[in-house]
Amino acid sequence: MLTFAAASGGPSFARLLRAGLHNTRGFSMIDKQQTIQAHAKSANDTGSTAVQIALLTERINNLSTHLTANKKDKHGQRGLQLLNGQRRRLLKYLERTSYDEYIALTDQLKIRRGQRIVR
Repeated sequence: MLTFAAASGGPSFARLLRAGLHNTRGFSMIDKQQTIQAHAKSANDTGSTAVQIALLTERINNLSTHLTANKKDKHGQRGLQLLNGQRRRLLKYLERTSYDEYIALTDQLKIRRGQRIVR
């Protein structure tokens, strides 16, 4: 007996069910929740600087792997530059406000640090 998906030549039903767990950013909602939990300061923390930087780092890593396979994706390259700029600004803010947290986060996420801001 043929299922509807097999008869129509479309994707399988299981794939359609899994599609709800993915967003347009390239990583699953489960990965996003795990990243938030790993970097959150409290149970309801979803928007602190550390969480935002961790999520941006995940998106940057996913987009980088995409761009290694698709070298001519110029729009993707621009998106990567925008994400890098946004992460750089957040890292600068974190460095200014909480230097110890900045050091710990960059070590944990394996992000290269620049020169320290001297006030």
